Amino acid sequence: MPTLSEARDHVRLALEDLTSTPLWSEDEIDAGLRQSLERYSQRVPKELTIEVHVDEGDSSITLPTGARRVLRVIDPGGGVIPPQTIPLRGTAGAEQSWEVWGDRVEFARRLPAGNVEIRYLGPRTFPPDDESEMPLLADDLSLLILGAVRWCLEQRAIADWKRGSLPARYEMVLRRAQENEQAAWRTRERRINTGRVLGTS
Repeated sequence: MPTLSEARDHVRLALEDLTSTPLWSEDEIDAGLRQSLERYSQRVPKELTIEVHVDEGDSSITLPTGARRVLRVIDPGGGVIPPQTIPLRGTAGAEQSWEVWGDRVEFARRLPAGNVEIRYLGPRTFPPDDESEMPLLADDLSLLILGAVRWCLEQRAIADWKRGSLPARYEMVLRRAQENEQAAWRTRERRINTGRVLGTS
């Protein structure tokens, strides 16, 4: 995957903003990349794993920060704990299972001491520096770039509109950028759905 610096260059190239006095600053492009990554992260969350230490007798643990969906819970002995299929909280003699309740993962029975592993879907973190890679899947770079381009154009349109009318053809360029991003997402969804049907994803 490209680094933050390389992704920024891709966006500037797509914006055709390669002069010695660019229209968009690095901070503005980074803001576009950040907004695009947040949108991407909402639709394609990252698969994450965390281990949480529990004491003997604990019956709940705090949900990992930013977790959007818990996929699997593994007990201290290495066994997979199934999710609850019906509300069984507090039912005597219930088989061990888990459910998300508020900001906690709660268990039907008390846990033994040790580490509980939680596999979950969470956010993708914006790179901390220029040389760190963008946290994307291999084929999704164009989605990030198109989203950042669309955001940069929208912000420039808002700024120019406040100062007066938009430059000639700007509205058409902005609409095209929005349509390109939407088309790229539709293509991705078709690719994923086709892969599932054919068993290749």
